[in-house]
Amino acid sequence: MIIKPVVLSVDIQGNSLQDVTWMKDGKPLDPGTDPRVTITTEATKSTLTLVNFDKGRYSVTLKNGAVKKVNSNVAIRESKNEPSCVHEE
Repeated sequence: MIIKPVVLSVDIQGNSLQDVTWMKDGKPLDPGTDPRVTITTEATKSTLTLVNFDKGRYSVTLKNGAVKKVNSNVAIRESKNEPSCVHEE
């Protein structure tokens, strides 16, 4: 389990953004049911904050009016020192 907060963010560009979905291992994260998760989305940025969370693969999907999706994957792994965050395309 990762003790320190992990903050992931994605910059948003373009028009007609309708939906931002953050996921862990392919399943949507819901701050309404999991108090360890905070999601903040503004016009140009969406931020995911995780507290006391397990390692895994985190991704974000952005949908606009044309139902285009942009995915970005991040793997959070435990190490002997500090947990690390590895950005994957």
